[in-house]
Amino acid sequence: MLVGNLSRGSLEQAPHELKRLVEFMNNQMGTIDVLLVEARQYEANSVRVVVPTLFGFTEKIRQIKLAASTQQNRQPVAIDWDSFKSNAEQKGTEEATITAMRKVYDTCKSLDADISWGRGISLGSFSPKWPNINPNVSLFSVYSNGRLELHLSSFQNSEATKEFSGSFAAKLLKGGMELPDGYRNLWLGVQREMWVPHADMFTGALQDVLPKPVFQSQSPE
Repeated sequence: MLVGNLSRGSLEQAPHELKRLVEFMNNQMGTIDVLLVEARQYEANSVRVVVPTLFGFTEKIRQIKLAASTQQNRQPVAIDWDSFKSNAEQKGTEEATITAMRKVYDTCKSLDADISWGRGISLGSFSPKWPNINPNVSLFSVYSNGRLELHLSSFQNSEATKEFSGSFAAKLLKGGMELPDGYRNLWLGVQREMWVPHADMFTGALQDVLPKPVFQSQSPE
């Protein structure tokens, strides 16, 4: 809680801009209370009394704080494939798109991807990462409404990542997926009608450019 203290004068004499600032900050900061305190001083017979008056906490602000707190405490809608699929169905995503997204998800898992689930409370998403290529950024994200987001611009920080993302993009282009000019330096949002028909090609491109997982065979005991 942030408190401003006016030790002199009345609340009516407080600068109008200061009161507006308190209202604005309370509207913007969902989990922080910003309050203005007026301290009126009275003195009689050498006795001084300070009477505080609080400004900035109204019923409207209380409702804003309550809504912000409720939203902050809500859990992401997708934490695994089953919850992601359920969210996709709730969004009205077509079965063919869900099938294509499952193909991408399964392919990423088979290629040893680290799957990060989005924190969206309305729209689910998953993002595969390959730490040996880029430990901090996913190559793409898939959203439960069928939207695909390519993160090619995040793979331009070294010759190795440039070569990897360039090879992947080249295979997408060769397979019939349209990419705009300057795609290497963009985060690309691709609608489902633009990539779902090419889902087999998309997963094939992943398999071609990513190192194959190494499985160690166990000797019989």
